[in-house]
Amino acid sequence: MIRHIKPAAAVKVRVEVLEEAEEWSCMEMLNKEREVLGMFLSGHPLDEFRPELKGFTTVSLAYDDLRKKVDSVVAVGGVVTQMRSIETKRGDTIGVGMIRDFHSEVELFFKKDTWENLRDRISEDDRILVKGLLGYKRDKERKMTEELQITVEEVVQLDTVRESMVNYVHVCMDSVMFSDAFLSKMEEGIQQYVADMGEHSCELVCHVETESGYEHAIVLHKYKLHYTQELLNWLRQDLGIMKLWVSPKVRR
Repeated sequence: MIRHIKPAAAVKVRVEVLEEAEEWSCMEMLNKEREVLGMFLSGHPLDEFRPELKGFTTVSLAYDDLRKKVDSVVAVGGVVTQMRSIETKRGDTIGVGMIRDFHSEVELFFKKDTWENLRDRISEDDRILVKGLLGYKRDKERKMTEELQITVEEVVQLDTVRESMVNYVHVCMDSVMFSDAFLSKMEEGIQQYVADMGEHSCELVCHVETESGYEHAIVLHKYKLHYTQELLNWLRQDLGIMKLWVSPKVRR
């Protein structure tokens, strides 16, 4: 006996179409990694500013390094991880935050007048250069603790440092590299990074290390360069120079 099988009922499939979302910025992606994993995975917020941190800071945020600078004015750089206002018993408003670099973090303290001037120019995730007096933090009874704190005097965004405060780009190389062929290649490629008239410019300083350990610093006054990430990439990738930094002065 032949049975007639009824065709199965059509299955309705509901397809969800997701709306296009804006791509996360580098900082957003890194912050999500830190929230989920407790660490930065694909990079560090300060990676692109390594040359500025080397040339414009006086100490890292590693605790042992900072302890050597207690009671002195320091320049440090990092990414702001916390920032908030606090109202004191006297009714004044002060600021307290945390800044982190590749090594560790330290608390930032803003006095009333300083916080009034800076509060609208600094927030979490900002990558900044800070100048201030380093000291030990005191507890509620005004007793000195082992925690360190920087009483902030000045704050500059690292983007601003890059755009208008870099006067010299330093490259360090072995004397074996410093040949006529190398100089010709450098002179040919450097033309594409010459600054326009009226544009903030910098000069290239070549630190040539000899076999005896002596260093010659040669400033290429001939060229006024526009400092950009592309210039750094060219120095690294095309010329093979991995040890480089920037500064406001020739000797740094």
